[in-house]
Amino acid sequence: MKDFMITPLKKPPMLLERVRDNITSVRDRLVNTIIENRDVEKIISSYDRSSTFFYCDPPYYGLADYTSQGSKPFSKEDHVRLKECLAKIDGKFLLSINDHSEIRKLYSGFNIKQVEVRYSVCRTDKSSMANELFISNYEMRVVE
Repeated sequence: MKDFMITPLKKPPMLLERVRDNITSVRDRLVNTIIENRDVEKIISSYDRSSTFFYCDPPYYGLADYTSQGSKPFSKEDHVRLKECLAKIDGKFLLSINDHSEIRKLYSGFNIKQVEVRYSVCRTDKSSMANELFISNYEMRVVE
């Protein structure tokens, strides 16, 4: 009879205990998080205080409307409404969006920083570099 060795898998299979631990970890991180599904103006007006920080990540301008996911498109008018709403808040905001001349024009009265990012749908070498904008109503410092 030949000797043989059983070697463990490099990545152990997902065990029920690990799933439970992962869910608990996510729950703990989100305990004070509020997730809303309402119009942007209603959400911002509901939570706006001088101590509030809004992170906004709207659909990319001119690239995505998300209608395939059953949502109503986020139109040019919606981008204008978002900007007008953010222009009136007491709190602070940071918005990230694709670099587009219309967005630069729309937010010209705010602080705009351009950063280069790598876009990739999966972990392959088929990714590409593009510019993204960080827009805020406060002075930003981008650390590289």
